[in-house]
Amino acid sequence: MGKKHYHITADLDYVQGHLRTGHLEGRVELTDEELAQLKKDPQFAKELGLHTEVDSISIDDVGDVNSLTVFEVDEEGITQKEVDMTEDRSLGMEYDCYNEDFAKTDHGTFAVGIADKMFRFEVKDAPEQGTDKWLEWRKQGITATEAASIMYPSKWGSPLSIYTDKLGLTQKSQDDSDGFMEWGHRIEDLLVNKFMEQHKGFTVCTQGRLYQRDWAKCSLDAQCFNENGVPVIIECKTGQHEEKWDPIPERYYAQVQWQMYVTGIRKAYFSVLIQGHIWFEREVEYCPEYVKQLKEKCFYVWDCIQRKEAPATLGDFESDKTAIAALAGESGHSGEPVDVDTDTVGKYIALKEAYEKAEKEFNDFKNSLAFKMVDHSKLLCEGKTFASWVERKGAVSIDKNLLKAKYPAIYDECLKQGMPTRYIRYQV
Repeated sequence: MGKKHYHITADLDYVQGHLRTGHLEGRVELTDEELAQLKKDPQFAKELGLHTEVDSISIDDVGDVNSLTVFEVDEEGITQKEVDMTEDRSLGMEYDCYNEDFAKTDHGTFAVGIADKMFRFEVKDAPEQGTDKWLEWRKQGITATEAASIMYPSKWGSPLSIYTDKLGLTQKSQDDSDGFMEWGHRIEDLLVNKFMEQHKGFTVCTQGRLYQRDWAKCSLDAQCFNENGVPVIIECKTGQHEEKWDPIPERYYAQVQWQMYVTGIRKAYFSVLIQGHIWFEREVEYCPEYVKQLKEKCFYVWDCIQRKEAPATLGDFESDKTAIAALAGESGHSGEPVDVDTDTVGKYIALKEAYEKAEKEFNDFKNSLAFKMVDHSKLLCEGKTFASWVERKGAVSIDKNLLKAKYPAIYDECLKQGMPTRYIRYQV
């Protein structure tokens, strides 16, 4: 049988390379003076609002093919019909997480004897979580928690803080003197066990596996197989407020979407403990459209790390402030002063005044709402709680002055030197 003609579109996870040459192009109106300036200084062309056109690029690497669109065409290239690319796909290929030999397993026996086998993107000889080797492994790519910080910057992390961390300009402490890591692992085990108890048909639960697709990485709390032998992810979380899980918090949603992308697993569950005694679960399906946006943002940051050019995405977060101070290094004290124009200072003053005014108006308005609740337990809007009173126990603290006066030796022994910090003092 003779060959047929096909038009193939294969979407790639990423394309990595560099823009090489290009040109500016467009139609503009110039005065004689402007034309003379252009002749004298060709750089003036950059200021004329011309379109930038890329002439050539250099491709260094491409990622895995994640989807195919194939059309049968005639010899003249005219499309005849789209080819169904799913009819021969097995369960293993559908979930894109097993090696080729796994894909040949019958649907009914898919999970049998597979616990000790490698998933397609699983890391061989993976370092133990929390160790120095594990930290070094994390630095060689973007993890699920970092992907969440890139998608939704916060005090916990941002594109700039991830950049400085990967380059070793900032260090994350692994000191577990307060036992947070230890008890985090203990609670994680309990939440995994609770989830499996609620799903008697789920089997072959394993914990702590690491996965990697090129620079994309993740560490799973746990994974197992559902009643149909399909792999699923278990992500464990704790918190204080159940209402914050309707809908699922954005950062957590981004985290499991990244995990599903890296592993090839297409379903995840949250096992959640609220206030130490309220347990529930949430189910999340893989969303290709969302992951596409997530990958684009993460690749931008990873490309910045490779080029050692700080990402331009900034926000008013403590993580950004710390990262900026780290970038400054010694030059933050000894570098030469830099001039800014009066427009810059004027904008700073105007924004500062607008911020202070808005902050006052906001706080005044909140107080007016609080006044409405003097004789009421809640404020409702269309039947849903908008605001409510919360009882909070008084915080337990140590009277440092009393301790120092009565037990000076113990006070001195318990003193702990904090890490040095650096900040910018604005004098306007």
